[in-house]
Amino acid sequence: MICEFRPTSGDTCLMLDISVVDSVQGRPTEPEFAILLAARLQLPVLFPDPCIDPSAYWVADPLGKTARARLYAPDEEGGDYVIDAVDAPVSGLPGIPVKNFEEAV
Repeated sequence: MICEFRPTSGDTCLMLDISVVDSVQGRPTEPEFAILLAARLQLPVLFPDPCIDPSAYWVADPLGKTARARLYAPDEEGGDYVIDAVDAPVSGLPGIPVKNFEEAV
């Protein structure tokens, strides 16, 4: 297993990258791990949706629910990450607008 992290700013506070070799038995899927981590940390956890565009993410909340999220990375090093919207209310992200995502249909 390899784990890297770095602090971020804006609507996120930490970028965490965890890699596990395929041969590890019983490893959770990325969504399962995000739900477990969100519950443990009592914070929302974002994870990418590899099927849509680069700003398409999922967010797991501390209550075990998931929603789609749109996350924009900063244009320059050290800039802010921005969560533009979620498709359902997310515990821990009360100020983020709730919108329908046309690209997810």
